[in-house]
Amino acid sequence: MVFSLSLGAWHLLVWPQFPAPPLSASSLLTRREPATAPAAGEGTPAAEPAVTPTPAASLTPAPAQRRYTVESGDTLLAIAERHGVDMDEIIQANNLADPAALSLGQELVIP
Repeated sequence: MVFSLSLGAWHLLVWPQFPAPPLSASSLLTRREPATAPAAGEGTPAAEPAVTPTPAASLTPAPAQRRYTVESGDTLLAIAERHGVDMDEIIQANNLADPAALSLGQELVIP
């Protein structure tokens, strides 16, 4: 955006001792858009596409799902306590119908 002084404002800067013609506030500064010539073969310039803001990247990465392989003697409660999560969260993350029926070598998702 370019602003230019009108003749009345220029008169005040260059010849302050002489009275200026009556001015309105809008005549002091006029807004001019930079001139752009249409490309060859075009009548009017095309409108610029709207800019869609993209969401800013999060500074905290999404937590990666950990996996745990059930070993001999493991219980769901012990696994939950070892990883600092609630036992119900492990049940939901793994769609366990019977939490007491863990199999040796079963891989669990730890949320």
